[in-house]
Amino acid sequence: MTLLALACFSLVSCGPSADELKMAKALERVGQIKRPGFVRLVNLTDEDASLLDRGRQASGSIAAGAHSGLVPIGVGSREVEVRAGAQSTKLNLDLVTNEGMTLILRSGQPPIQVANEPRAPVGAKNVRVAFIDASGAALKEGLKVQAKGLGGTVTISSDEELATVPSGAVTLSGPGLQTTKVNVIDNLAYSLIVLKGSNGKLVPHWLLNTPNEKVQTAASQ
Repeated sequence: MTLLALACFSLVSCGPSADELKMAKALERVGQIKRPGFVRLVNLTDEDASLLDRGRQASGSIAAGAHSGLVPIGVGSREVEVRAGAQSTKLNLDLVTNEGMTLILRSGQPPIQVANEPRAPVGAKNVRVAFIDASGAALKEGLKVQAKGLGGTVTISSDEELATVPSGAVTLSGPGLQTTKVNVIDNLAYSLIVLKGSNGKLVPHWLLNTPNEKVQTAASQ
């Protein structure tokens, strides 16, 4: 056999097999699949609530005063329905891949939407911050929350969208704010949604954004 023939034989024998080509195509298809966006309900009504996607139940029943986890819905423009007792509202949401959106349900009022909730910390920023008034509008008037823990005290301002809160047991406090104790775990992401009531009081809602399997892994370390 000539050297040219040997070279050709070597090139042919070293090429990918049919199974390898199928695997490569399958991996390419998986890589093209977009991760969904996620929706969560915070139920501030006096009735049980639920989330429906395309007419199908997307969440379990959410008791009054409770909240759901982040439910995978889809990407782009999606219509969902939220129900609380006899109250039913359809919403057109613009969902972003691998990000959360919180819907806050209130009796007799339109749901409040809080978008752009990262499911993992963005660099050192691990908390999505949103201050909202009684009408549902964003508050940008220099309101501040103190997050005090073993690592010191951090000031969270209504002027910022993402903040860094050190890990460990943390107490949230501030003027007019209902004092709340939370626990912050490394490499997990959270949302701090502060609602200003008609009485002027500020009520914080501390919500976990990271997928459950990552939470379980972090807890076992």
